[in-house]
Amino acid sequence: MTYVRQSPEAVLSRWAEQEVMRRARHHGWHVLHTADVGQGATMVTGPDGNKVIMPDLQLFDLIKGRKSRLVEVKAHRGAYRYQKLQIDCTGFDWHKWDHYDIIRRGGVPVDVALIHLHWPLRFSPDIAPKLLWQTVDELAERGPMRFQHPRFPTDAAVWDVADFQLLGDLPNPPPHIIEALEGVRANLRIWERPPSLHRPRHRPGQYDLFAWNGGPAA
Repeated sequence: MTYVRQSPEAVLSRWAEQEVMRRARHHGWHVLHTADVGQGATMVTGPDGNKVIMPDLQLFDLIKGRKSRLVEVKAHRGAYRYQKLQIDCTGFDWHKWDHYDIIRRGGVPVDVALIHLHWPLRFSPDIAPKLLWQTVDELAERGPMRFQHPRFPTDAAVWDVADFQLLGDLPNPPPHIIEALEGVRANLRIWERPPSLHRPRHRPGQYDLFAWNGGPAA
């Protein structure tokens, strides 16, 4: 999909990135907004000439010494109900998933931050923004399902919403974001048959990185 800076999708994405940046700074992170470099997806080129898509943000902790992390931010109207497995699903483009998996296998931590504006599902009547978070390590261990639809030329990587940590509520967005949200129309209902979901055991302390878990919105 061609990036159009004033499209509803782009307006919604920039708002979501600013919300995640605000939360991160409130909890002691310095933030580099990599998505603001150039037009469209920010790319980095390796010594072999291959290009890798960079996630939207890079977090640095110059006080407590927490390890730097890359964060991909997505704003969605809400989760989709997959009736066959009776689960609510969410995710993002498969080609981006491939790139972020390459980065994390190279030893750089990558996280995914999702904002769902309708809760619990995209057709829920009220705006109730929620922030969900998960490491790409954990998402890779669970394994993405593959979602086919013309809107996604390379398909989408999706997971059960329960595979993400719910980090809490966000403030209701301003009117121009609600207007952009109404402009994002996608009827995503055509699924490829998914594999069974693998549930790894919980790792205690994983979210010590995120001091805002359960805390107040800044």
